Amino acid sequence: TDLLSSPSFAGISSSPLGRCASAGYASVSLIPLRSDTGIIGLLWLFDHRKNRFTREMIGFYEGLSHTIALALERIRMEREVEERDMRLRLIFENTNDIIWTSDLTGRFTYVSPAVERITGYSPEEWKEKRLDDLLSAASFSQVQHLLEKGRDWHHQDVPFEGMAELEQINRDGSRIWAELHFRLISDVSGRPREYVGVTRDVSQRRAIQDELRMYQMNLQSLVREQTCRLEEEIERRVRADISLRESERWREHLIRFAPDATFAIDTAGCVIVWNQAMEELTGTPASEMVGKGGYAYALPFYGTRRPLLIDLIFAPTERIESLYSRVQRSGLVITAVGTGVNISGRKRVVWIKAAPLYDENGNLTGTIESVRDITGLLDTYADILKEA
Repeated sequence: TDLLSSPSFAGISSSPLGRCASAGYASVSLIPLRSDTGIIGLLWLFDHRKNRFTREMIGFYEGLSHTIALALERIRMEREVEERDMRLRLIFENTNDIIWTSDLTGRFTYVSPAVERITGYSPEEWKEKRLDDLLSAASFSQVQHLLEKGRDWHHQDVPFEGMAELEQINRDGSRIWAELHFRLISDVSGRPREYVGVTRDVSQRRAIQDELRMYQMNLQSLVREQTCRLEEEIERRVRADISLRESERWREHLIRFAPDATFAIDTAGCVIVWNQAMEELTGTPASEMVGKGGYAYALPFYGTRRPLLIDLIFAPTERIESLYSRVQRSGLVITAVGTGVNISGRKRVVWIKAAPLYDENGNLTGTIESVRDITGLLDTYADILKEA
């Protein structure tokens, strides 16, 4: 207890012990205040007389220090709880969501002030209301099911919690959609005690979702409608294509087995049709002529490559008359007589008819020419005239 007179404290006037020495205290005792968390402070004992604190006195104060430490620890914990409660109260009172607690029957025991801004009810009015007054019939039935499920919950290691969207009735009778998140709280023995939850106004989100859902339905309807139209158009085009191919097949069949020698060329001047009668007239098979261009189709008639009537459909009549006789036009169809035609080594006179070819859209696809050998007919006619 004569600690202050020791040389180690000489000149330390700024420390607590130095100040004690300056104040004339001859005896000082420092007793730690211990709690369950450790040393939380010191109990200081002072006396102007030397050797004042005996071991018995220090033992007494050490026992007293434990009680003082417990009291101080309790005060500290109470302050921490008050500060935490104050922070939570500030959060609850200023949040946009409704924070609430209820007993196991669904009767509210606490409601945050946000309830008045959202529903028009004060917290006290809300707590006095029954659930069937605050919810639509369907939503009330949904909550009853959740409450029953909570009462029957026996999994102590797994908390009972959930979420639901409920149609809520406000004080003025209007209705909003609210998203509910809750948890069942149990006591220390594991028995259910109360519900803690948060309710959020999701009417705007719900309206956006409904609008998006309606937009999606309209879009799906439009897609189905357009798909049906497309399928109908595809089916129509398939039928038209089948009909066109059938028509072309019959046309090719008719041309191929027509009694008059006939051939056709495309817009590039290549042979696309060389029928059977033309094979018989010229002695040239279709396999040697189809696909050929450069006036190759004139070789069986004149032995040289030159334009035929089929190439002169759009030419002036004067040019045609320079090559053929008895030229006649009927629209775009031209008939003429060709003389000096050398077929299979014999001079022939032929009657020729040429016309353009168009597709179903009116586009020019080529030209066609039929050739009829009238040499024998003219010879017969001449013999008749002689006999007359």
